[in-house]
Amino acid sequence: MSTHWIATIVMPAYMSETAARTLASWIIPIILGAFGLWITIMNWWIFFSGLKWWISWDGSEPRKSTTWGPLIGGGALALAILACPVEQWKRFWWIPLVADWGCLPGISFSLVYIAWLSLTGKIKRKDNSSDPQ
Repeated sequence: MSTHWIATIVMPAYMSETAARTLASWIIPIILGAFGLWITIMNWWIFFSGLKWWISWDGSEPRKSTTWGPLIGGGALALAILACPVEQWKRFWWIPLVADWGCLPGISFSLVYIAWLSLTGKIKRKDNSSDPQ
């Protein structure tokens, strides 16, 4: 009676081999999904706390800096969906990459913000013409 190695770890004596394989096939998607969901929630929490601080900022204290994790939460959730044993769900692998602030929304915002800063002259290019070569 040969079983998958994960199934042998999680299989109690009363569980059939098929049930153990089914349970084992959900372990990696659940772990990846929980991790990805936690990072996604943290990314949105960082965004909204920074937005709340920015809206109420009166200039009297230094600007607050926050950091979000690009591609980590959405990537883990996308991998969890792809590793999921339910075939119908696999076509939705891209949704976490759109929903997580650390993926499409945050990266797009960052690119637009950097472009706006450079167009308004708030980012100046370093003049390398005086450097001896």
